[in-house]
Amino acid sequence: MDKIIINGLLIDTIIGVYDWEREKSQRVILNLVLKTDLNLPMQSDNVADTIDYAAIVQRIEKLAEQHRPELLERFAELIFADLFSLFPLTEIQLQILKPDILQQVDTIGIEITRTRELYVPKGVKG
Repeated sequence: MDKIIINGLLIDTIIGVYDWEREKSQRVILNLVLKTDLNLPMQSDNVADTIDYAAIVQRIEKLAEQHRPELLERFAELIFADLFSLFPLTEIQLQILKPDILQQVDTIGIEITRTRELYVPKGVKG
């Protein structure tokens, strides 16, 4: 399966469980591997035949702005549900990192992989 890779997506959002984390925006870093079929755009050389990377980024930014979850895991769930509903993806590998949380480490984060079958009924295209 083909992959679209988005690395180092920086988002400022309210996320966290502690009061001090809910007071002001903090930076999170997202790395995504989006599995999909890229045969058509490989042949056509037409952007309309592929997934719009900017649209993916905009959707994630909008989710962060609208929901402001406490847990990284919840933010991941929102991303999976949204992207699978809108785009023809078969699998999403998602890493969400929070830098600047603990002084003794560079980042804290999660990495979760989900497949389309968990989110979209069979026969429905994204």
